[in-house]
Formats: sequence, structure tokens, C-alpha cells
Amino acid sequence: MKFLLWYRKVSGTFLTTENRALRLSQKAIFLFFLAVIILGTLQAAFNYMPDFLLISVVIAALFLPARAAMALGIFAGLFKDSFGASSFGINTVLFTFWSFSILKLNRKITFDNDLMRLALVFTAGFLQNTVNGALRLYLGTTIPPGIFLRITLASSAYNTLVFIPVLSLCRRFIFENRRFRY
Repeated sequence: MKFLLWYRKVSGTFLTTENRALRLSQKAIFLFFLAVIILGTLQAAFNYMPDFLLISVVIAALFLPARAAMALGIFAGLFKDSFGASSFGINTVLFTFWSFSILKLNRKITFDNDLMRLALVFTAGFLQNTVNGALRLYLGTTIPPGIFLRITLASSAYNTLVFIPVLSLCRRFIFENRRFRY
């Protein structure tokens, strides 16, 4: 075993860009399957689904450059609109709006504290669910007030709780070799 580690160190095989790309893709595949398993477990246990797309848009707006964050907001909104049950286009507009407003807010306020990031995710989730519910009410779907409150508050709190491990996984696996501030 020591010989293999010495050989890798001397030959530089673990420092090549191909191996880094391979390791990054293996980590991405592992994280994808881990997310699918966690998502299925949470859906079966609590009958709630965390909004991973909203969480990814918030993380992208906090840590990625502006173009990448806006592009992710647009594509995440299109993806959710394509496979979601709400009216087409509302998630694209809202996710792009969240990306833009978090980017603008990040210039004025530094989100270096995890509590501020949690408050940001809760606020974005609460407003996302409120706008979607208000749009459904406007379009004629009747939603009892208790269910509307449960959807907006419980789902937002659930997104906030899921945000903590997702952010730590992103820090560890995705942002480990990059120079983002967090």
C-alpha cells in the first residue's frame, strides 16, 4: 500500500487534470444518488418534498458568479415549470427574480453567517410558496386557509432545515478547490 501511495506521489498521477475531473464526476454521481435516496426517504416519512431547485438557486446566487447564478435560476425555473403542476412560467420568473435579488442583496449585505443564509432560504421559500398559492387562488383553485398556511410555513421550514446539510455538502465536495468566499 505504501508503495502505491509513493508511486502516485512520484509519478504525479493523482495531480493530473483528468484524474481531478474523474474525481469530480465521481463525486457528482455519488451526490446525485445520495440526493435521490434522501429525497425518497423524506417523501415517504414526512410527505413533504424539499425544494432542492430553490436551494440550489440560493446557493448559486450566494457563491457563484452573477452570470452562472442567473443562468441556473432560469434553467431551474424552466425545469420546475416543465415538470411541475403550477402555471407555466411562474417558477422561471420567480427563480430568476430570487437569483437577481440575492445577487443585488449580496452586494449590500454580506451573508457570511449561516443564520443569515438560513433566514434567506426561509424567506425565499415562504415568498415562493405564497406567490404560487396566490396565483392558484387567482386562477380559481380553492385552497383552505389551514392547508395554505401549512404549505407555506411547513414547506419553508423544511427547506430551511434541508439547506444546512446541502450547503455543507456543497462546501465539501463542489467548492473545495475553488476560491469562493463563504
